[in-house]
Amino acid sequence: MATLESMSYGLPIIALDTYAFKDFVKDGKTGFLVPKSKKIKGYYEKEYPTNIRNKEFLDDVKKVDEEVVKNIAEKIEFLIKNPEKREEM
Repeated sequence: MATLESMSYGLPIIALDTYAFKDFVKDGKTGFLVPKSKKIKGYYEKEYPTNIRNKEFLDDVKKVDEEVVKNIAEKIEFLIKNPEKREEM
Protein backbone atom coordinates (compact mmCIF):
# COMPACT_ATOMS: atom_id res chain seq x y z
CA MET A 1 0.00 0.00 0.00
CA ALA A 2 2.88 2.41 0.69
CA THR A 3 3.76 2.47 -3.00
CA LEU A 4 0.22 3.29 -4.10
CA GLU A 5 -0.14 5.91 -1.37
CA SER A 6 3.12 7.56 -2.50
CA MET A 7 1.90 7.54 -6.09
CA SER A 8 -1.34 9.23 -5.00
CA TYR A 9 0.83 12.19 -3.93
CA GLY A 10 2.51 12.26 -7.33
CA LEU A 11 5.84 10.86 -6.15
CA PRO A 12 8.01 8.77 -8.49
CA ILE A 13 8.54 5.24 -7.21
CA ILE A 14 11.72 3.19 -7.08
CA ALA A 15 10.85 -0.47 -6.52
CA LEU A 16 12.33 -3.88 -7.06
CA ASP A 17 10.98 -5.59 -10.15
CA THR A 18 9.22 -8.25 -8.13
CA TYR A 19 5.73 -9.67 -8.02
CA ALA A 20 3.14 -7.09 -9.10
CA PHE A 21 5.11 -3.83 -9.06
CA LYS A 22 5.24 -3.76 -12.86
CA ASP A 23 1.43 -3.70 -12.84
CA PHE A 24 1.41 -0.14 -11.51
CA VAL A 25 4.95 1.26 -11.76
CA LYS A 26 5.72 2.01 -15.39
CA ASP A 27 9.52 1.95 -15.63
CA GLY A 28 10.81 5.35 -16.71
CA LYS A 29 7.33 6.92 -16.62
CA THR A 30 5.96 6.73 -13.06
CA GLY A 31 9.21 5.62 -11.47
CA PHE A 32 11.83 2.94 -11.85
CA LEU A 33 11.87 -0.82 -11.53
CA VAL A 34 15.20 -2.10 -10.24
CA PRO A 35 16.17 -5.69 -11.08
CA LYS A 36 15.64 -8.04 -8.17
CA SER A 37 18.56 -9.72 -6.45
CA LYS A 38 19.95 -12.80 -8.12
CA LYS A 39 21.18 -13.89 -4.68
CA ILE A 40 17.69 -14.42 -3.27
CA LYS A 41 16.67 -17.85 -4.51
CA GLY A 42 13.07 -17.42 -3.39
CA TYR A 43 12.40 -14.82 -6.09
CA TYR A 44 13.02 -17.45 -8.75
CA GLU A 45 11.01 -20.32 -7.28
CA LYS A 46 7.64 -21.18 -8.79
CA GLU A 47 6.08 -20.67 -5.33
CA TYR A 48 6.94 -16.95 -5.34
CA PRO A 49 5.24 -14.85 -3.94
CA THR A 50 3.49 -17.33 -1.66
CA ASN A 51 6.88 -18.37 -0.24
CA ILE A 52 7.68 -14.96 1.26
CA ARG A 53 6.79 -16.05 4.76
CA ASN A 54 9.06 -19.07 4.95
CA LYS A 55 12.19 -18.81 7.08
CA GLU A 56 14.63 -19.40 4.23
CA PHE A 57 13.21 -16.54 2.17
CA LEU A 58 13.05 -14.19 5.16
CA ASP A 59 16.69 -14.95 6.03
CA ASP A 60 17.73 -14.39 2.41
CA VAL A 61 16.08 -10.97 2.03
CA LYS A 62 17.91 -9.69 5.12
CA LYS A 63 21.22 -10.01 3.27
CA VAL A 64 22.54 -6.95 1.47
CA ASP A 65 23.01 -7.29 -2.27
CA GLU A 66 25.45 -4.54 -3.26
CA GLU A 67 24.29 -4.64 -6.89
CA VAL A 68 20.69 -3.89 -5.90
CA VAL A 69 21.83 -1.09 -3.57
CA LYS A 70 23.93 0.38 -6.39
CA ASN A 71 20.99 0.27 -8.81
CA ILE A 72 18.67 1.97 -6.32
CA ALA A 73 21.29 4.66 -5.58
CA GLU A 74 21.68 5.36 -9.32
CA LYS A 75 17.93 5.89 -9.69
CA ILE A 76 17.84 8.21 -6.68
CA GLU A 77 20.79 10.17 -8.06
CA PHE A 78 19.05 10.44 -11.44
CA LEU A 79 15.91 11.89 -9.84
CA ILE A 80 17.97 14.37 -7.80
CA LYS A 81 19.94 15.56 -10.84
CA ASN A 82 16.93 15.70 -13.18
CA PRO A 83 14.20 17.72 -11.46
CA GLU A 84 12.25 18.14 -14.70
CA LYS A 85 12.06 14.36 -15.19
CA ARG A 86 11.24 13.91 -11.51
CA GLU A 87 8.39 16.38 -11.85
CA GLU A 88 7.17 14.67 -15.02
CA MET A 89 7.05 11.33 -13.22
